[in-house]
Amino acid sequence: GGVQSISNTRHSLLVAGEAGELDEVELGSLARRPILLPTGVTGGVAAWDPQGRRIAMVSPDSLTVFEPGKTTASFQAHFPGPTNLTGWDPEGRHLRFVVWETKADVTHWWDLTEGNTAAQPLPHFSPNPRETFGTWSSDGRFFAFEGGTSGQTQIWVADLHGTRPRSYQVTDR
Repeated sequence: GGVQSISNTRHSLLVAGEAGELDEVELGSLARRPILLPTGVTGGVAAWDPQGRRIAMVSPDSLTVFEPGKTTASFQAHFPGPTNLTGWDPEGRHLRFVVWETKADVTHWWDLTEGNTAAQPLPHFSPNPRETFGTWSSDGRFFAFEGGTSGQTQIWVADLHGTRPRSYQVTDR
């Protein structure tokens, strides 16, 4: 449960309930409105797109993209392991998420590009088997994320497509 996302344009929050339901809470009045999930979708981590038109939601092994008020999803897919939502680029053209393949203990970034009907796996951006906790720069030109193994974490920065990645070591203070 709890706050999932804040919309840049709708002046509202996405709030998840304990039973998997999703509500929109208007920031000014704090009025709470339920958001109907598409048929067959269970609650999970959710995020508005930057224009406030679509919601991306991940549940244990799936990703769903839908418009509030519609009963069918514009995109829905299942993946070979737990799925974690990173979010939309600032223009709302790329939705990046990570899938953890538990048997191999490796993660892979995936990208759903506006206009495509299928998400595409991306090559590893670093030499690390696990890459997580990504975020976009405010102009959408760069993607930063953590990569590493137990005990050694690096912050990596790559361009939009994951080319020319650079890293720096994170050490305890």
